Parts: sequence; structure tokens; C-alpha cells
Amino acid sequence: MAPSKEKNYSRAMNCHRTLAEALERMLLRMFEAQKGGLFQQDLPEESMSKLTSLLTNRNKESFDEVLDDAAFQKYMAYYV
Repeated sequence: MAPSKEKNYSRAMNCHRTLAEALERMLLRMFEAQKGGLFQQDLPEESMSKLTSLLTNRNKESFDEVLDDAAFQKYMAYYV
């Protein structure tokens, strides 16, 4: 690939990623507004500790723990 094509591709991907992240944040804010609050109030302490662990550790085990959590799955079913 020529350098100019690589640069254009990189710019396009950056733009796409930024737009996708912004839309996801907007969707989450709309969901929270409809639900009437933040998810911290809806999830049990154990589920919140798993989420906190995922944010600090960012490994597959933490990710799997959060995905396997029944309260988190129930909450996300409303979101999706």
C-alpha cells in the first residue's frame, strides 16, 4: 500500500472508531435516562466489585467473571 493510502485508511478508521464510541456513549446515556439512574444503583455489590476488578486488571479471567455474573447479564439484557 502506498503511504498516502495507508494514511487515508488510518484516518478513516480513526474517524469510524471515534464515531462508534460516541454513539455507544449516547446510547448508554439514553438507556440510563430511561431506566432512571446509574447502573451502580441496580447491581449488587458483588457484581460491582467484579466490574471494578475488570477495569483495574483487564484480563480474560476478570472479563469472564463479569460476563458470567447473573445480575450483570440481567442488566445487560435490558440494555441490548
